[in-house]
Amino acid sequence: MIISKVLNNNCVVSRDENDKEVILMGSGLAFGLKKGDFLDRKRVQKVFRLEHSVLSKFQNVVKDIPAQYILAADKVIAYIKAKTEAEISDSIYITLTDHIWASSERIKKGIKFDNVLLINVRGLYRKEYEVALIVTKMLKDYLKLDFDESETDFITLHIINAQMESEMTHIHKITKIVSDISEYVIELLQINPNADRISFDRFLVHCRFLIQKVVTGKEHEPKTEEPISKFIKRFMFKEYPESESLRGCVDGIARIIKNECHYLINEDERLFLYIHVARLEMREKRSDYA
Repeated sequence: MIISKVLNNNCVVSRDENDKEVILMGSGLAFGLKKGDFLDRKRVQKVFRLEHSVLSKFQNVVKDIPAQYILAADKVIAYIKAKTEAEISDSIYITLTDHIWASSERIKKGIKFDNVLLINVRGLYRKEYEVALIVTKMLKDYLKLDFDESETDFITLHIINAQMESEMTHIHKITKIVSDISEYVIELLQINPNADRISFDRFLVHCRFLIQKVVTGKEHEPKTEEPISKFIKRFMFKEYPESESLRGCVDGIARIIKNECHYLINEDERLFLYIHVARLEMREKRSDYA
């Protein structure tokens, strides 16, 4: 393989057999070499084949971060991809690698992070949090550093970020709004989310993607879907009878979204929220009689 660019002694840019740009990594791989030199394949420990838009940015990451942290990130990203149902964007190689390096430096200096703003992450993103717990343990074992609870919360957000392909600032805002909606619904309907975790998780996922659409501005894109037909609405209301209390609940959710995002949810969005809160209320009533 021919070197296209030397990033540091351990990393170079080259092209694979399909003429696709790749990053090659190995201990002392590029020592004494320069652009245009041939590279011994036997010395390559890791090949990064990433989306083109990600690869160029990832070059800047691997150039400045020690190899052990890059390899640690690669190891846990492989685990995340294997354990997460949703597709994970290659952007996680940039964001999570950089985070692991920055967190490691902070831990070495004894700097503690106050994760009060992330307090609801584990409740809102339960499945991703469970994956992040294992990732935190893997990093502890691999890097021999004391990654604490706040790191699990942050890694959870990085997983969500890679699923949504949104900016981390958007993820923080989405998390806060969904948390507000969750607390509001639990208090108003007096439900126990653990009584039917599946239904409540579905409700949170629906809210998450609705808020993501609003926060990222995708609600301004031209609509290609036809509004829900009156027939379907009648069918839905037969399954989930109309209720003033549930309408009031949806109105409250709409107010939270309006206040936080300056966005008025439309009739179809209201209907789907109504269905989700109706399911929650029906499940709660069934558990009361059980």
